[in-house]
Amino acid sequence: MEAPARQELSDWAELGFRIMRALQPNPKLSQRDLAREVGISLGGVNSGLKVLIDRGCITVETFRTSNKTRYAYVLTSEGLAEKRGLQDEVCTENSDKQRWFVLSRIGTLF
Repeated sequence: MEAPARQELSDWAELGFRIMRALQPNPKLSQRDLAREVGISLGGVNSGLKVLIDRGCITVETFRTSNKTRYAYVLTSEGLAEKRGLQDEVCTENSDKQRWFVLSRIGTLF
C-alpha cells in the first residue's frame, strides 16, 4: 500500500501521528483496542498500520499469551523521526485552524 497523495497528507499525518502516539507506550495494543483509543474504525487502523509498516515506521513482532499468538507494533527509529515530523505538522495545522477560528470570531465583533 502506498502513502496517500499529497492533497490527503493532512489526513494521513493526523492518522499516522495518532496511531504512533498510541503505540509508542503500548506496542502490544490489539488493533481493536488501538481503534478504540484512536477513535477510528478497525479497518482504518489496519490500513494505517499497513502504510506505517510499508514506510518502515513500525515493525511487527509476535508474542504468545495463553495459547494465542498476538502482535506487537513497535516503532522503529525511522518511525520515531516520522512521528516527530508529523507532530510538528499536526500541531501547525491545528494552530492554523485555531488562529482562523479566533480571527473569524474577532471579525464578527467589529
